[in-house]
Amino acid sequence: MHLSALREKWQTFHRLLGYYPRVLKMVWAASPRYAFLATFFAMIGSLAAPAQIWLTKVIIDRIITTLQRNAGTPATAIPWNALLLPVGALMVVLVLGEVGRRLAESTQQILRFQVEHYARCLLLEKATQLDLAFYDSTTFYDQLDRANQEFWRVLNLARLSTDSVGQFLSLGVTLALVAQLHPLAMVVLLVVALPRLVIDTQYAQDMFALFVRQTQARRMVEYLSGLLVSREAMKEIRLFGLQQPFLQRFRYFWQRFFAETTGIIFTQERKHVVLLIFSALGAGALWVFAIAQALLGRITIGELTLLIQAVDRVRTDMGDLFRRGGIFYEHSLFVGNFFGFLDLKADAVEGALTHKESAALIPFPKPIRQGIEFRNVSFRYPGTERWILHNLSCSIQVGASVAVVGENGAGKTTLVKLLARFYDPTEGAILLDGRDLRDYDVNALRQQIGVIFQDFVRYHLTAKENIGLGDLAYSDDLPRIMQAAEKGGAVPVIERLPNRYETFLGKTFEDGVDLSGGEWQKLALGRAFMRDAQILILDEPTAALDALAEYEVYKRFAELTAKKTTIFISHRFSTVRMAQQILVLESGQLVEQGTHTELMACNGQYAKMFTTQAERYL
Repeated sequence: MHLSALREKWQTFHRLLGYYPRVLKMVWAASPRYAFLATFFAMIGSLAAPAQIWLTKVIIDRIITTLQRNAGTPATAIPWNALLLPVGALMVVLVLGEVGRRLAESTQQILRFQVEHYARCLLLEKATQLDLAFYDSTTFYDQLDRANQEFWRVLNLARLSTDSVGQFLSLGVTLALVAQLHPLAMVVLLVVALPRLVIDTQYAQDMFALFVRQTQARRMVEYLSGLLVSREAMKEIRLFGLQQPFLQRFRYFWQRFFAETTGIIFTQERKHVVLLIFSALGAGALWVFAIAQALLGRITIGELTLLIQAVDRVRTDMGDLFRRGGIFYEHSLFVGNFFGFLDLKADAVEGALTHKESAALIPFPKPIRQGIEFRNVSFRYPGTERWILHNLSCSIQVGASVAVVGENGAGKTTLVKLLARFYDPTEGAILLDGRDLRDYDVNALRQQIGVIFQDFVRYHLTAKENIGLGDLAYSDDLPRIMQAAEKGGAVPVIERLPNRYETFLGKTFEDGVDLSGGEWQKLALGRAFMRDAQILILDEPTAALDALAEYEVYKRFAELTAKKTTIFISHRFSTVRMAQQILVLESGQLVEQGTHTELMACNGQYAKMFTTQAERYL
């Protein structure tokens, strides 16, 4: 058991040590110039201290020697050149040391900004590369939270990397000065400083274990704090009087985390007090030994001064180095979360897309000739047991307009998510022109799909960008954006804005203008029409529109969707009846399909839903 624990600790240490080259590589990639300058200036600043100690020794010895040789002689006989030369050198060293430290601090600050930007870009780039299945996993959110929460440790580890070079040089030179007293003096200083490393690494392990253990609680604290200042949630929180219950829950989770943290900190500080006493006794013993050597005439007064300063310097630097070693160990434990997130494999969660080699993919058909086929498609979301779709089969012809209807939870939105290949079917296949969607490049597929989901994003950017983002290749093409706005019915909305297409929307930024739900939806419709895609998917495209606005959109529906294969989901049967093909889902199964006239004649589920809705207007 003991050997197993030692082996585990060694494996952990070896793994953490492997992060160091990655951090150095990341620092260098972020800014080679400032990485070099920060290291160089740190070395200059660190070497100044041992040089100062040595020059002080030289000055004192020369003064004593001069006094002994020239006792009673006039000041004109004193060799001022020999005395002032080390004084001048000391002044230069002091200036260089101070300048080096200040420049090191400045370049470190600039380097920190650049490393932060570089590392955050890596994190965001990785998050955008992962499939939608990751965002259905609570484990993934824990990993993302840990990577984000301890992001600053990556930056600190980068700083430690550049600072340590100068510190090792300074400590090595100062130890060489201490060795003049006795070689065992270095051993004594090492023995009194080493426990610092043990204490700090244990502290790092305890804090890391607490951090992992409290991930869910910390996420709850952040969620509640965000909820209590959320503009969207504030109305309901005030209406139902939820302020105090949420604040109480916030305090509970925070105090639990705080109590465990302070317990670990106080335990560490008690050990540090004992260690400081132990370290002071070790330094005191060396000072007594050095004084005895001076009284016996074995070393000069200058050498005594050097040793007193050098011992204190080594004791401080070695303690600081081991403290940094503990910090390095602590940061490395947490940095593992950052690198662990960057190293996530594309298939690390259940339900991730199947990715083929580029050479095995086939070009996306332009135009689509045979249409789309769902063949025995069944699907359940990752980590769940409930089937959302079950054994669904149907065909969609090229250029057809297809409506998908059914009660909430019937699987309508899931069907279009599969078509856009946010997920792959759990069973069965979706074919396009007779080939499985997995045979096509996923980006090429999505480029041919224009889509607006029911939970579309309200971008707090300009009105122009809200539409232009639908096709990045033409995001600055104002005539094309205006045409898309016209198709989505957003022109009247934009015309009322103070700066029209250049107006910022939402309340996130200064002078932003907020819109009603229906106005936002018209912009989202314009975004969907921005892309010259072969397939158009509209998930409740007019849910937030009033009756007149909906009528205007669908009055031109045939014109807007000409030559496109259009799939739309709607609960409004006045819209649905316009479709050439209607798919009726119930509990994830396709129970009916046909035209409005055919389905009404069947007097089945569709006819029942249509009649029920129509009766509301009688």
